[in-house]
Amino acid sequence: MTILLVDDVPAVRHYITTILTEAGYEIEEASNGDEALRTYCERGPYDLVMTDLYHTGLNGIELVTAIHKWNPKQSVVFMSGFPMLEKPFRKERLLAVVADNTPKSPRGVNTKDEAAKPQ
Repeated sequence: MTILLVDDVPAVRHYITTILTEAGYEIEEASNGDEALRTYCERGPYDLVMTDLYHTGLNGIELVTAIHKWNPKQSVVFMSGFPMLEKPFRKERLLAVVADNTPKSPRGVNTKDEAAKPQ
């Protein structure tokens, strides 16, 4: 199985590539969306495209939109260094993500940052 991996951070690409090759996957790397699209057009389709949401050239959404014009069934996994809420989600997960990414909840419940402060 071959995966196209797109991330602009070399250390992240290396980390993911190491793990996945040890697990038996073949990895083709691209450092930005433009390079990834060229690679996809020349060598695709892939069993999976893994892309960061934010990188130079085409961003992850633009890249996948372009890929899906050629292959609407292409499997994709988005990655991000920013907090994401995967749908569908339960009430508890929604509240936890919001609490983890705001200074204080509207009802005055402390988040992890405030709870960690010495009393």
